[in-house]
Amino acid sequence: MKKITDIIKRALIGMLCLSAVALVACSDTASTSTQTDAQSADASAPVETNAQTEEPKEEGDGVVTVIAAGDNLVHESVYKDAAARARRVTVPTKGYYFDSMYDPIKDIVQAADLAIINQESQICGEGYKASGYPSFCTPVDMGTALMNVGFNAIITANNHMLDMGDEGLLGTVNYWKDKPVIQVGIDLSEEEGDDIAVFEQEGIKIALLAYTDVLNISASSSDYAGYTYYNFRTASRQVEKAKQVADIVIVSIHWGEENTFELTSSQKDIANQLARLGVDVILGHHPHVVQSVEWIQANNGNKSLCVYSLGNFLSNMSGSYNTVGMMLQFDVVKNDSGVSIQDVQVIPTITYYTTSRSGYCVYPLKKFSKRLAVTHGCNAPVSYDAFCSYITDNISEEFLTDYLK
Repeated sequence: MKKITDIIKRALIGMLCLSAVALVACSDTASTSTQTDAQSADASAPVETNAQTEEPKEEGDGVVTVIAAGDNLVHESVYKDAAARARRVTVPTKGYYFDSMYDPIKDIVQAADLAIINQESQICGEGYKASGYPSFCTPVDMGTALMNVGFNAIITANNHMLDMGDEGLLGTVNYWKDKPVIQVGIDLSEEEGDDIAVFEQEGIKIALLAYTDVLNISASSSDYAGYTYYNFRTASRQVEKAKQVADIVIVSIHWGEENTFELTSSQKDIANQLARLGVDVILGHHPHVVQSVEWIQANNGNKSLCVYSLGNFLSNMSGSYNTVGMMLQFDVVKNDSGVSIQDVQVIPTITYYTTSRSGYCVYPLKKFSKRLAVTHGCNAPVSYDAFCSYITDNISEEFLTDYLK
């Protein structure tokens, strides 16, 4: 927490110069202009992956754009705000309307071919009462919203996967199984876990795996959670199978400690294990703040792109550092020379809400105004510069767009 404390002290000093402004709530609709930031020369250069290629993109190459978002964690105030919005839409309903919370980032998500999100609070299906912290259960309308926004790969392996017990876990599987998405993270048997989920487009096959290194209750209390709980033996077997059926392998992993920018030794160990196995991209979740991004060079020569934590995407967590997350974006390029990962960048995001815990909205940080920043309902420090500092202090410049350099 030392690093968080230092940032807060610096930002509080800067805030003394700010003038008070009127409270501004996040509207149900927002500007959706396309982000056009130039990428840094280092990050945009093609990087050699385990497929051994460095050829730049050319006409005729197969290209799949991937974007990955952080923790979508639906607290009680979030779904109550969605219920209020449902009563205000053109055709009022008795349900929940989450869609407008994502309007400012919708164009970015929909521009990707494969859009991944960690749905941390389980969507157990009809018949379950909505609940927030500490035992989450999210209305099915959130699943509809995520699909409407453009997400087509849903990660379900996390510490809250057993909040509603095995019955809720089975409900989550049943909810997603007939939807036009890939659900990754809940396996009901070893055989099911070994049946690798693969996204295919433009002649490119991308394998998706998900594990959790954190559970709120013991995996032994569940008939199923053990198939998702991380262990090297299972990961070794499944990554090997994934490499046999796909061009690249992406692993989502729930790990680390909450509310700290510092990496744990376990995160570093697991990341290096996955890199040695030949995983191409590692997506970290759980700390609820952003953590560093790097290329890991394993001692056997394998190279992996690793983001240790994407932070929160949507939540009601109150720390200013909890409101800032990021999406990782990159292209998978396939040509006669092989497969490469290119044009890697992070797109910082921020969850906005008012002091009355309403008006929830996820913005790209670039679209978030300084005037709106000082009306944020989170704990101090509350300023645009403070929000930006959580990114610039923790993410290498090679992955940042120009406006943050």
